[in-house]
This record gives sequence, C-alpha cells and structure tokens, in this order.
Amino acid sequence: ACDVHMATIARRKHVVVEPGTFEEWEPRGRMFDLVTFARSWHWVEPVAAIAKLTQIVVPGGHVVLMTHEASWSLFAHEPVKSVVEQYVRRDDTPRRRPTDDRTVGLFADAGFDVRVEEFPTTTVVGVDEWLDSMFTYSRFLVLDDERKAALRRDLAEAIGAGPVTVEGTPRAVIAHRTR
Repeated sequence: ACDVHMATIARRKHVVVEPGTFEEWEPRGRMFDLVTFARSWHWVEPVAAIAKLTQIVVPGGHVVLMTHEASWSLFAHEPVKSVVEQYVRRDDTPRRRPTDDRTVGLFADAGFDVRVEEFPTTTVVGVDEWLDSMFTYSRFLVLDDERKAALRRDLAEAIGAGPVTVEGTPRAVIAHRTR
C-alpha cells in the first residue's frame, strides 16, 4: 500500500500498485510467500495488520519489517532538538518500532518465529544530504511547504557547516510463519 505520489513513481517503473492502507487493502484471496514493510510499520495498527498477515502469508512464508533510525542520532544534539521541537510535537508520529518487544511478541503469538538482524553503520555526509534525508521522514513530510522551508533553514543553522556523522543500527525483523 502507498500514497498516490509513490504509486505514480512505481507505475513508471512498471510496478503493479494497489494504493490504500494495509488495513483497507483487499487481498482478494491471494496468498504471498513474502510481505515487506520498508520503514512503514509505524503507519499500521499492529494487531489488525498481523491478523491480516496470518491470512495472506503462506505457512513457511515470511514477513520482513525494515527500519532505519540512524539519522535520528543527531537529534539528541541540543540545538537541533530545540529547533525540531519548535515545528513538531514529541508525540507527532506513533512510536511503534518494528523491533520493540510488543511487535515481536505479537508476531510470535500469531505463529511466527521471529529474529531481528542488525546492521550497524557509520556514514559521513554533507549537511544538505542529511537534510534531504530528514525530509523523507513522516514527521516532516506532513508539514506544509512554508514550515518545511523554515525548518530546513533553522536546522541547517543549528547544524552548522558540517559534515554530519550519521551512526545507527538499521534493523530487519524477519518473521517466519510456522503455522
């Protein structure tokens, strides 16, 4: 499931797209060997999503939840944190992380064997590249254009000349359906 803009891009690349939310999406009796959520699990209601996954993932199939939270490490830096808090609330997006114990437990209870793979990374990027990446995150995408521009300007000022060291641990939750 995706939004209209993402669907347009995917269709240009000859990808079959069925826009909508995962909860609203109708599988029409189809079953899948693999279902992935690439940095999107926080958009679904976990209990409803897992119930649907048990219906559409074949026994022996997999669900993979991918997350990448590395870029957020700079937000612990007080000047950056202060700027962000002027534009977005602390509770602006759900805090459902694919790797949290609740999510892993829900999959296990639904008949999945779950493992979490971690991929520690360190990357050095320029300020503009870091800002470009930040404005792909949900909490900034939902801002109107004027607020986005002001936030970008204020973040660039708070960060300074750079470069920016981005450290983090992207994770993949791999749930294998056993029953």
